[in-house]
Amino acid sequence: MYNEYMTKLGKKLAAVMMAAMILVTGIKPVKAEGYPAVNGTAETLASDFVYVLDFDNGQVLADKKGTEKMYPASMTKLMTVILAMEHWDDWNEYVKITQVMVDDLGDATVVGFWADDLPTVRDLIYSSMMLSAADSTNAIAVGVSGSIPAFVELMNTKAKEIGMKNTHFTNTSGMHDENHYSTCEDIAVLLKYCAENEDFRNAASQTSYHMTPCTVYPDGLDLDSSAWYYANQYSIPGFRGGKAGYTGKAGHCLAAWCRFNGMNIGIVTAHADTDYYAATHFEDTAVIAKKLYAEYERKDMDVSTGDFGTLRVHRLLTNEEIPIREEGIFPVDAPKEAELTFKRVSFPEGVMPSSKERTITGTIGAFEKDTLVYTMEVSVRVPAQTNKAVNILTAVGGLPTVLFALLGLILGVLKLVNRPADREE
Repeated sequence: MYNEYMTKLGKKLAAVMMAAMILVTGIKPVKAEGYPAVNGTAETLASDFVYVLDFDNGQVLADKKGTEKMYPASMTKLMTVILAMEHWDDWNEYVKITQVMVDDLGDATVVGFWADDLPTVRDLIYSSMMLSAADSTNAIAVGVSGSIPAFVELMNTKAKEIGMKNTHFTNTSGMHDENHYSTCEDIAVLLKYCAENEDFRNAASQTSYHMTPCTVYPDGLDLDSSAWYYANQYSIPGFRGGKAGYTGKAGHCLAAWCRFNGMNIGIVTAHADTDYYAATHFEDTAVIAKKLYAEYERKDMDVSTGDFGTLRVHRLLTNEEIPIREEGIFPVDAPKEAELTFKRVSFPEGVMPSSKERTITGTIGAFEKDTLVYTMEVSVRVPAQTNKAVNILTAVGGLPTVLFALLGLILGVLKLVNRPADREE
């Protein structure tokens, strides 16, 4: 009877340790992928790619192939102008136009600068945003970095720095190139970064601008924002600015920034239509924005009283249960009438102890019924292991040494217990 008990106990301990070795390996990240109702609306649009992101809480409200490769066309200029804004403090500074800035622009939209023209930095920024002028973006590039290739390298470095994971630039304006690509998700990340800059916010809010004189416009040039024109025509709620783009391969694209109902969102659409004269990208953006405006709002969720279970810490023959808790008020975008609940989403059930105090991270999420709409990280502090013998083994060879030493000890005990008794001759 004793032998049978020891055998069962040994098997149980071995199973616990092996399970703990698996559980401690890591946490699978979880990402909410938008509301089904908003995704359903996105599916009806002409745009092949759609991504809607709340800039304040990182919540994804719609995702239609948002992480797939597309050509960003002139949405590229968001990167060009934000780098210009970060480089120049004085927007009244003059930038001398050189021949390299105006060469090889093909059928791209341009101001029409000639070599030796002297536009201001402000002229270059506003004409890049409002007119989508490729000679202006090239002038910015040379003014900032000394050459166009050096500036393109800066664009790619900045893209990585701000979290654009699937983007590669080859030029300053978005002219088509097979190696010049992005995703709607990445453009939303870029637009968020731009919207955090006060200079960008001020520039994006302007509906018109008068450029200083140049060779082909001796009296200056009046610019009107096409983005604001179409945003007003299609009644996009809460529009704060944006950048449209078009090439034959990219189709019509739009990165639009809107604020309403407590939400601060970027709506990025791409490949809406290949007809040059179409405005389908603004129409599609209006459909998404109007749905969100009519049906959704920011809700402040108190998760302090939520019950997210416990994290089990295996401490040899006993387990310690550490409650998973989070404090505070967290903003979540949701249908106006929705009742949201917070639940545990991704967290290890148990971990092995360590000789040092450590933090285990997982996620909890907001659910509308059974639909995960928002996730957030939470952490649990695991106190250090106080057993000296385990600490010595951990210091020598880490957690695997502890586990295998204990497993060997258990197997050795089982072998002794189950050894046949010596017989007398």
